[in-house]
Amino acid sequence: MQRSNYAIGIVAILIITLLLTIGALMKNSLTLLAFILLTIVGPLVTVAIISFINGLLNPTRLIKVVGFNIIIVLAIEIIMLIFTPAFSSKEFIDRLNSMSQNSVVQIHISQTGNVITGLFVFIIIAALFSFIGSKIGNFIKKSYEKKGE
Repeated sequence: MQRSNYAIGIVAILIITLLLTIGALMKNSLTLLAFILLTIVGPLVTVAIISFINGLLNPTRLIKVVGFNIIIVLAIEIIMLIFTPAFSSKEFIDRLNSMSQNSVVQIHISQTGNVITGLFVFIIIAALFSFIGSKIGNFIKKSYEKKGE
């Protein structure tokens, strides 16, 4: 693994920590959309981006990249579990559910099934975007080698 992969992993963990800290600090004024963006979409997009970049940086070592990205996903999931008590108070969930009365959305936080499902989704996204990044990286590498000849 290159040092840039480790740097990208650390940056991803810091971004997730920052997003969840902002969400925890603004918990009383969060809307349903902001809650979903900070706690679901933000981590998913972060995992997708770091997996893609890591795949681009090491296109020939796909298995190592996927393994490294899964370790980063596990670290992100642990960080998300640490922040779960901040978002699992009865008043907070009731307020978000009252905001979602017009929609079908119901908030269920801190259930084991959600953690396992979330981890599974994160791992699939990490593997998929690592593969896509690896294929694009190989294509760029081959086209660069052809121009060099």
